[in-house]
Amino acid sequence: MAAPNGKKRSSVNPPTGGGASGRAPSALQPTHARKPRRNNWSRLLGIASVISVIAVAAFPTFLVAVCGLAPVIAAYLADDQRIPYRLRTIAAANVAAVIPYLTLLWQRGHDVNQATRLLSDPYTWAAMYLGAVSGLALLWLGPVFAAGVFNGMAAQRRRSLENYRRRLIEEWGDDILSEKTNPSANTTQNNA
Repeated sequence: MAAPNGKKRSSVNPPTGGGASGRAPSALQPTHARKPRRNNWSRLLGIASVISVIAVAAFPTFLVAVCGLAPVIAAYLADDQRIPYRLRTIAAANVAAVIPYLTLLWQRGHDVNQATRLLSDPYTWAAMYLGAVSGLALLWLGPVFAAGVFNGMAAQRRRSLENYRRRLIEEWGDDILSEKTNPSANTTQNNA
């Protein structure tokens, strides 16, 4: 491809100006250098070692916890966007539903028979998994609820401002709405 000055230009990396590399900074490119990602193997190894110790030292607790926290594990594996508040919300609700059954296990005797007795009850499974479902419900219904609250607050603010405007008109008359003092009327006339 020939440039206007007659020289050939490379079509692979055309110069766009700016910088030592000949490339202009893009809006999509960060202006600072990205930090290299740390290797998370040490963190993963630490978590795996803690889980292994719990599995060996307190197998009944491990059994109930793994069965009860399966939705959190599934949410972690399925979350490809890695948005932290999603996993935290589901995990908090699910852990809150599993803890009462862990305390029951610890009170009744911390052995495998008690753990299997707890896990053989379908109401135990329903309660633990409904905790995770409540976390999902918070994620879905929370923004809807917040939008409703903010819309209600905005409507109430608008009503109070309209009442204030009405009282000003009653006190000062319609003269305060003249073109000289109403900037929105001036802008509409200038635009027309």
